Amino acid sequence: MVIQVIEPTLNKQGPKWKDTLQFKQEDDERLQLSDLPTIAERQNELREEIQRVLETVTRQISRLSK
Repeated sequence: MVIQVIEPTLNKQGPKWKDTLQFKQEDDERLQLSDLPTIAERQNELREEIQRVLETVTRQISRLSK
């Protein structure tokens, strides 16, 4: 599989897999490198919000069980 993935120039035989599809990854021009810090910040904000919600739910469940 590695030989097929890296496609060395001297590999003339090719793959022997039947009924397979080849996919190539392309860069998405809509996503810029400058967006990555913003995405990471948003992920952290969402993580913190989820944590706050879980803490609230845990406290409410604790009160109900008393």
